[in-house]
Amino acid sequence: ATEGQSQLSKRVTTLPSPVWQTEYRQQPFLRILISDFPTS
Repeated sequence: ATEGQSQLSKRVTTLPSPVWQTEYRQQPFLRILISDFPTS
């Protein structure tokens, strides 16, 4: 699970805003990861 979260956190940093917002809505646990990223 940790490995998957690490990969997802790396994906989030490289995804366009609309895309990571969609994944955030699909993956509630990403809320913790995204809280570390700017919401621009």
